[in-house]
Amino acid sequence: MSTLAVLDYLAATERLAPSGICVLFGDEPFLKRLAMTALRQQMQSGDDDAPVSTYDCEERRPDWRDVADELSTASLFGGGPRLVILDRADSFVSANRERLEDYVARPRH
Repeated sequence: MSTLAVLDYLAATERLAPSGICVLFGDEPFLKRLAMTALRQQMQSGDDDAPVSTYDCEERRPDWRDVADELSTASLFGGGPRLVILDRADSFVSANRERLEDYVARPRH
């Protein structure tokens, strides 16, 4: 795992390949939105139809099962990896810390 400042990520001409889990954190919503846009573009590789699931964890925290199912379900139309976005995920992370650590320890495609 590595930490990269958002301005360094946005300024990089060669973006680092995202790992299984990417965390955007900090107190500046504008910078988080810029980083999320860049990360989504990189992950989707110009495919606007790539599957993306978004959860607002403060509105309704998803079950681990739902998130894991989203990540492990292959798209019927091929394409790259699935993208699951967990907004305001502090409660989700607290409730699923061990599962998340296990997920990071065993990289998946």
